[in-house]
Amino acid sequence: MKIQKDISKAIKSRSWLSIEYQNQKEDITKYWIAITDINLNNRSFSVDAFNMSKMSKTESGVIHINSLFLITLELMK
Repeated sequence: MKIQKDISKAIKSRSWLSIEYQNQKEDITKYWIAITDINLNNRSFSVDAFNMSKMSKTESGVIHINSLFLITLELMK
């Protein structure tokens, strides 16, 4: 239930979330995300994402809710 509360807080406050995400290759990667849209039918979020070790800038993408392992709410705007 904490994951849903942190997601809700981040959306309401337009904050970044620190997440651990399992991709389609089953690799777990850490990202900072800002949720830009919600797709309830696919149980996914459209996000702006950033990973310091993989990206030099923020990139847009889709995160599937079932692939989230750990979320830490970070109130960064």
